[in-house]
Amino acid sequence: MAFYFIQRRKNQQGFSTLEGLVAAGILAIVVSAWLVTSSVIAQKKVALEQLSETQTAVVSLRDLLSVSPSCLSSFQNAPLLNPSSLPNSASFKLSESYVGALAKNKSVLIRDLMKVTTLKNGRHLLYGELQMKDLSDNKNYFVGPLFLEVNSAGTTQSCYAELSSKDRCLRQDGLYLDGTGQCQLPQYACANGQFMVSAGVQKWVCK
Repeated sequence: MAFYFIQRRKNQQGFSTLEGLVAAGILAIVVSAWLVTSSVIAQKKVALEQLSETQTAVVSLRDLLSVSPSCLSSFQNAPLLNPSSLPNSASFKLSESYVGALAKNKSVLIRDLMKVTTLKNGRHLLYGELQMKDLSDNKNYFVGPLFLEVNSAGTTQSCYAELSSKDRCLRQDGLYLDGTGQCQLPQYACANGQFMVSAGVQKWVCK
């Protein structure tokens, strides 16, 4: 009888130890899964924050370059582009003294350069696709079309980025309708409290 009681007690202790090991194993799996999930969430959060900062930088750069005086001042040196032998692309540094923190770890790339026409003053009008290069991730981000006016020596005299229809709309405090590509200007633009809506190039109607 005493032997049976001792053996039963040993078995009970064995089961308790096994259950403890199983519970510890399950707990380890749960903790490991939680750590992996937390790490993934943290990485995605950092990536989203970086993407948001990059998008803000792109918009800010586009705004600066859309005005002729600030466009040229945004470059560390006036872009030098020989109209008679244009490269396919050219990279330039931003002026930190003018654009501030926007120039940190960033440069601009003008791709698909082409000569548009020769102007009356003997200068040449060039066109290219402007991209912002983020040196921290070595990626290029599209900014928009860029026009450059260069002299016979190839030195840029003026430049400006062409704003998209959406940019032009938002600059006028309008609401851009993605579905139709129309711009809805504020009600105060129309006499009877209607909305002014774009109806083609330089055409507006009140609805």
